[in-house]
Amino acid sequence: MSKMKGGTYIAEALVREKIPYVFGVCGHGTVGLIDCLYEVQDEVKMISPRHEQTAVHMADGFFRVSHRPAATLTSTGPGSCNQIMGLAVAQTDSSAILAITANVPTQQFNRAPFQELNMHGQADFSQVIRPVVKRSFQPVRVEQLPLMIRQATATMTTGRPAPVNLDIPYNLFQEEADLSPEPPGSAFGKRRPGASPEDVATAVDWLLASKRPVIFVGHGMALSEGGTELTALVHKLRIPVISSPNGMGTLDMEDPLSLGFIGRNGAYPANQAGRHADLVLAIGARFDDRSASSWKPGYSWNFPHSRLIHVDLVHAELTRNATIRPISPFWPMQRHSSGSCCRSLKRARSSPTTIAWRPGMPILRAGVRSGKPMSVQTSSSTSRRSDPSGSLRTARRCCRRT
Repeated sequence: MSKMKGGTYIAEALVREKIPYVFGVCGHGTVGLIDCLYEVQDEVKMISPRHEQTAVHMADGFFRVSHRPAATLTSTGPGSCNQIMGLAVAQTDSSAILAITANVPTQQFNRAPFQELNMHGQADFSQVIRPVVKRSFQPVRVEQLPLMIRQATATMTTGRPAPVNLDIPYNLFQEEADLSPEPPGSAFGKRRPGASPEDVATAVDWLLASKRPVIFVGHGMALSEGGTELTALVHKLRIPVISSPNGMGTLDMEDPLSLGFIGRNGAYPANQAGRHADLVLAIGARFDDRSASSWKPGYSWNFPHSRLIHVDLVHAELTRNATIRPISPFWPMQRHSSGSCCRSLKRARSSPTTIAWRPGMPILRAGVRSGKPMSVQTSSSTSRRSDPSGSLRTARRCCRRT
């Protein structure tokens, strides 16, 4: 334990957390920390854009391509408020960002100093930022910094990644206390729950027994870096893959088994396969309105007539948009990550004896490769058996290309 300034501790904590960049804007509230960041410039580089929203977009882009979190630094009041749009984008697309915001000194709380938000609470910026971050932390003593920094970095990198806010009164950058370093909290990709062998066996049995299976991959597959395992799985079982826009690229888009992205703005082959599938294995996908055509049965998907296996780290995503019904068996693998699922499933020794997709795969891919008009050709008896409500036939008429 040694006596040090709060700003010095924060700078050294960023080094321990292996956060390589701080995208920040200089202001009267951030000067105390910028001086300390200068001392660790070989490990943490500060890049100063001309607008706070741009700083967040830069940190967001860095995480998307490297899967490593970066930090932002903004000053009191309107400077920090400028982040909101960028943080909303990062939260929606699961990007981990440590948003450090300076606030007014603790000695001036609730005295309406320059740029304090105090209409409903003292130094109340956390209420502004709360809807677009996973959590907002506000230490009011230097001694609180070690614990809160560790908790903030752990929160943003475990489970579904997302931005977190560390709102620090700027007197803490200069005040001193006896501090001991906490162990790093960042754990992206290091804490992954797994499914039980029984659940994995059930999924494999369902896949091998199905006639028209598809795999639907979302952003969770990209974040788990499971593309290699996904490719091995689909090549072993010869199952076509549908992507959400953020899941594109986890399987080579030129692969014959890749049908492109699905939804109201998606590719025709992907929508055609999705609504005719008898089993859907969804990995790291949320079935939002874009990838589910506003949840209209028969447009992109045909639940509950299609059986669903849903894999996601976040339990709240299971059954959010694809509800459990007695005639639609649903297997919530809430303890299983995207990449781990593929690594487990690819160990299946047997392969499906017949998959009804195989004869039709060139036709499905033709819509992508040639761009020629296509129309759906199915027998009326088959349509009535798989779509007793008639919604699928209606959807096909609406989606038919002429």
